[in-house]
Amino acid sequence: MAARVLHLRRHQISADFKRYDYVNPDAPKGGVARLFELGTYDSFNMVVAGLKGSIASGVGQIYDSLMDGSLDEPDTYYGTLAEGVAYPEDFSYAIFRLRAAARWHDGKPVTPDDVVFSFDVFKTHSPRYSTYYRHITKAEKIGERDIKFTFDGPGNRELPLITGQLNVLPKHWWEVLMRRTQARRDGDHIGAAARLGSLPDQGVRGRTIGGARARQGLLGQGLAQHGRRTILMSFATSSSATTPLGARR
Repeated sequence: MAARVLHLRRHQISADFKRYDYVNPDAPKGGVARLFELGTYDSFNMVVAGLKGSIASGVGQIYDSLMDGSLDEPDTYYGTLAEGVAYPEDFSYAIFRLRAAARWHDGKPVTPDDVVFSFDVFKTHSPRYSTYYRHITKAEKIGERDIKFTFDGPGNRELPLITGQLNVLPKHWWEVLMRRTQARRDGDHIGAAARLGSLPDQGVRGRTIGGARARQGLLGQGLAQHGRRTILMSFATSSSATTPLGARR
């Protein structure tokens, strides 16, 4: 797989980097940080955010994307859930390879099926992402850890970057919830389902894998569990309640 770092200009980090230059590995750890947020929330569903309910602040940190942008390099992305990416000279498609070590916090691996499912539900049910991904026509599994995204035409250098920003959802967890929601169309059921996020990838250091750059980092940063019930909007029209729980640390 002829993989590479995604960038629109020359990148500044070597292939075997262990951290970004702006990261202090000796930073103090521990303590308590209290942040405030205006308003309230009744949804942990990123897919219908802005369409149904009020999304909880920080819910996006439960899930990781395929790649992550460097804060001091414009238009440069490094692998997070993905260990590598390949694309042709005409930018007509992109192939992402997932890390073998990527896991959800229930121990199940992150799979190409999760990636395809995530792309499909965001593009189908989210007005925002249906527009954002309008030039990505298809996502398909083409290997044990490989996903191919086909674009609507050649020449768009930004599309591999946009594709790499995709937040990946656990298909197996959401399908159970969607079946439960379908069976309780009145929306009155109070469930105890927890948010399922991805585990920290503590064992993978930044290195070159098949020519691609990988970075050490968390493959999931979870929300703390709250002691209140809240509403989870389904991808369709009904809702069920849930107690949020992010990835283990």
